[in-house]
Amino acid sequence: GFMYSRSFDDLDGHTWEFVHMADASKALG
Repeated sequence: GFMYSRSFDDLDGHTWEFVHMADASKALG
């Protein structure tokens, strides 16, 4: 993933990005 690429490997980064965006979507909606 982009935001987490420095802290996690690519697969984990994408997973955490998805989780983070999903949580943000719930918070907004």
